[in-house]
Amino acid sequence: MKINKFLTIFLFILVLLSASEKSNTGGREVLFGVQLNGKHGYIDKTGKTVINPRFDMARHFSEGLAAINIGAKRVNHTYGGGKWGYIDEDGKIVIRPRFDDASDFSEGLARVKIGNKCSYINKKGEIVINTDALHAGNFSDGLALVWVTGGCGFINRKGKLISPMSDRNAGECSEGLAAIIVENKWGFIDTMGTVVIEPKFNDVLRFSEGIAAVKIGDKWGYIDRTGKMRIDPQFDRATSFSEGLAAVNIGAKLVNVVGYTGGKWGYIDKEGRMVIPPQFENSGDFHQGLARLKVGGYKGKWGYIDKTGKVIISPQFDLAMDFFEGLAVVGFGDKLKFEDIYGYIDSTGKFVWPPTK
Repeated sequence: MKINKFLTIFLFILVLLSASEKSNTGGREVLFGVQLNGKHGYIDKTGKTVINPRFDMARHFSEGLAAINIGAKRVNHTYGGGKWGYIDEDGKIVIRPRFDDASDFSEGLARVKIGNKCSYINKKGEIVINTDALHAGNFSDGLALVWVTGGCGFINRKGKLISPMSDRNAGECSEGLAAIIVENKWGFIDTMGTVVIEPKFNDVLRFSEGIAAVKIGDKWGYIDRTGKMRIDPQFDRATSFSEGLAAVNIGAKLVNVVGYTGGKWGYIDKEGRMVIPPQFENSGDFHQGLARLKVGGYKGKWGYIDKTGKVIISPQFDLAMDFFEGLAVVGFGDKLKFEDIYGYIDSTGKFVWPPTK
């Protein structure tokens, strides 16, 4: 029960903080999602309100549109109900709220849900791909991951399944390659469904900057796009490369089938050199020259470092997200009590939108 509660809270945080994630604005001013008195709206980079908080839930802008919810209600520790539609950057509703769930636009399509089945719509709100999927991801490099009763696999923009079905999540396609699992071993296919890296790894992460983290036995290393080992397996945990560096962990232990504990995080370059020694309880990817870090154990605080490992914003936050377009979401409070408040800081640590709930 505690795990379910945490997952529910985490999903809500992802919705609330999604403006700090990857976005495609088509060259227009970037807008950031905020919450005030239980309603969602948008601010600009200076903290000025651009779209007044009036929606019950909202996601970030992508390709000029943002999914918004009208009618959702909070019950205990979760939000539900209402209908999802889309607004433009002026706050005008351009696709009327009629969906039971909705995601961001990616490659001109957005995943929506009517009842318990997923479909994909275009920017006119027209359903262009129908599926039997109970869950589905966004399109990336022309592929989307869908989950049906028999497992999950990748479909193309025609809705055709192009990969073998699996009972394990393969993640999204990245840099033209998508992870697949065959007989409990992971490999990669291209966007046509052709196997380009034979399934032989115990686990994998997505390709980023031409490199992917792979697990052999109980250690992580990195391969290139041909499947050749670039950095030998030697780390207890690993992440994808971002801005030339990747966070790795030394000393973590698997405590059950889904979780690790302990160890310290540091950063390596693409030659496998440890450029920031392992010293953090937790850490994130580098974005715009800064990465979030956690010190002080389970109930420790988050701050930000630069690529030399120098602390730029001192650890003081209970939650911190990656920087995006000059701002980062930070929060205070006990996540398990669902009493967090969140705001936006700039790269100096100054609040441009004070913490609100």
